[in-house]
Amino acid sequence: MVRMMKDYISFSSKNAAERNEYLKAAYTEKQQRKSQLSVSVRQLQQLALECGVEETDPKYYAVSQICKDDYSREFFVNMTTPEGRLAFLKRYCRQHNLD
Repeated sequence: MVRMMKDYISFSSKNAAERNEYLKAAYTEKQQRKSQLSVSVRQLQQLALECGVEETDPKYYAVSQICKDDYSREFFVNMTTPEGRLAFLKRYCRQHNLD
C-alpha cells in the first residue's frame, strides 16, 4: 500500500510538472504574440502618418480597424508606396462609411 502511494505521488508530481511547463510555454507564446501585435500596430500607425494621414482624419481610425484583421494588416504593410496605402485607406473608409 505504501509503495502504491509513493508511485501515485511520483506520478502526480510528474504530471503537475509537465502541466506547469506546458502552461509556462503557452503564456510565453501569448506574451510574444501580444508584443508582436503591439509592434505591428505602431508600424501601421507610422505608415499611415508617412502617407499624409493626420491623427484627426477618419483614415487614421481606419488603421485601427485594419489592425484587427491579420490579412488586412499584412496587406497594408506589404504595400510598397505611400500613395498606394493612402488609396487603400480611402477605399477602406468609403467601403465602411467612415468618411
